[in-house]
Amino acid sequence: MKIRRLLLCILLLLTAVFGPNYLVPLAQRDFFAEQYRRDPPKFSGTIVLYHIVTQRTYSGSVTDWLQAQADAYEKKHRGVHILVEGMTEPYFLQRLEYDRLPDGYSFFSGALSEDRLQPIGLTTDGLRSGLFDTAFAVPYLYSGYALLTAGQPKIPIPQTEPIAQLTSEARTEDCVAVALRTLGDRLRDEQYGAAYVTKPIGTFTDAVCWLGIAHDTPEEKAEALRGFYAYLREEKQQQKLFALNAFSVLDSVRDSVAQPLETIAQVYRSVCTPDPFLWEEQHTALLADATEAMNGSEEARRRFAERLAGILGN
Repeated sequence: MKIRRLLLCILLLLTAVFGPNYLVPLAQRDFFAEQYRRDPPKFSGTIVLYHIVTQRTYSGSVTDWLQAQADAYEKKHRGVHILVEGMTEPYFLQRLEYDRLPDGYSFFSGALSEDRLQPIGLTTDGLRSGLFDTAFAVPYLYSGYALLTAGQPKIPIPQTEPIAQLTSEARTEDCVAVALRTLGDRLRDEQYGAAYVTKPIGTFTDAVCWLGIAHDTPEEKAEALRGFYAYLREEKQQQKLFALNAFSVLDSVRDSVAQPLETIAQVYRSVCTPDPFLWEEQHTALLADATEAMNGSEEARRRFAERLAGILGN
């Protein structure tokens, strides 16, 4: 019993001597602040993202959609501000002349060369058949083409898209290949909209929209962009593409599109699409060959077929 009392006295003495060194700092700590403390962001500042408008989706604005996703992303990533600027290709080229470069790009196939980008370091599983990530850019949405016919005489028909026309089986004058935005504009026409007939054109499309990081973007900004790009390709964000009537790049996402696009969307579950940078190198020559072929040149048709097969790896 005496030993226990002796040990207790020693313990009390040690507590009195050494306890304040531990207990005082502990009492001064803000427990609740520590519980809810967030680590400081790796990057804090503004990131500029250019969206180059060379194609458009069936409806809506990709620029506005991107900005809405950026605003949602910012709420979860304190200190990161993403400014999305949409522009036509001529306006983009004008900015390049004045050396007004962004941190990142959103662009459709053929609008940007590989040398303007740095390795992106992103891949994802579950892309739809025919889609792929590249070392410098990754896809996040796509649109396409359809065949349009006038169901009644004297109904105005838009000009055909020569490249899309030659990749389809349509050869008649009254059936033209049109981009899905053109299709949407025609079907929404109050005077003639109900008179048009449309059907799928096939699985070919160059209207794939990609994400890239500018060549000279510093690593902190580049890493922040990678985070945003990965966010855009998550299922939750991909499901929001219904606002554009655009197609998701993920096989796990069921497209929610306007009724006229439902059959077309089913065909486009699998795509045939070129490498975006090979397309940039060859698009001018392809378009020239396709235009000549549509005007009756069999030699141009042959060149077009050979060039396209080379790009697609056929």
